[in-house]
Amino acid sequence: MTRKRAADTIFRMKRSFILFFTLMGAISGSAQSLELRNTQEKDGEYHFKENSLITYPLENPVTYEDSFSVSVWVQYDSLLSEKSHLINVSDEPCGTFQQTLYAHAGKLEFFSGASCGSDFNYITTKAPQLKKWYHYVIVTHNKTVSLYVNTNKVGSTPVSTSATDTAKRIYFGGHHTYAEFFGRLKNIAFYNKGLTEQEIINIYTNINFPTKTEAGLYTKRQTVPPGFS
Repeated sequence: MTRKRAADTIFRMKRSFILFFTLMGAISGSAQSLELRNTQEKDGEYHFKENSLITYPLENPVTYEDSFSVSVWVQYDSLLSEKSHLINVSDEPCGTFQQTLYAHAGKLEFFSGASCGSDFNYITTKAPQLKKWYHYVIVTHNKTVSLYVNTNKVGSTPVSTSATDTAKRIYFGGHHTYAEFFGRLKNIAFYNKGLTEQEIINIYTNINFPTKTEAGLYTKRQTVPPGFS
């Protein structure tokens, strides 16, 4: 190996360590418990059937003024003709800050607003295909929310400021009153910062990490990551 190649390799490893520990430090707070309802976990994947739901209580509630990101890999087994809710950042009381990602046979749609409200801001893109893995990232930063699908930014919209209360939970596969997602989830993660586009690409492609073991802790997540359990 030439001196230049060796120096480049060392530089990339240093950059990888910095990136890895920077992002790991952004994962929300101390250990939390994922609350599973009728959801089977196998080989790092969560299998959703009828009435399946995962609830993640946030250590620090969020509102429209906060910066945070939600990242998850998704595979749909079927799509309803009506809305099939996948991610709900919300809570029970009306007026709560809410962000929702859902799909049906016609489209994938995200909205920001207040629960029980009508003043929503939307992002819309094409519906997912069945039996195919997708990486979804929702980034909220500077009162703007953006949706990324497989690293591609499909849209942005101002965060709705109509909510009068914070969101204390994230629901995966539905909401507290219903569950309507059929498929699989893996690599669930919540970050208390707005991920950059390069960070999203690194998560998706699993590059710029020093070792497979450390990369697995961050992106492949054979177990629930720090900040969840």
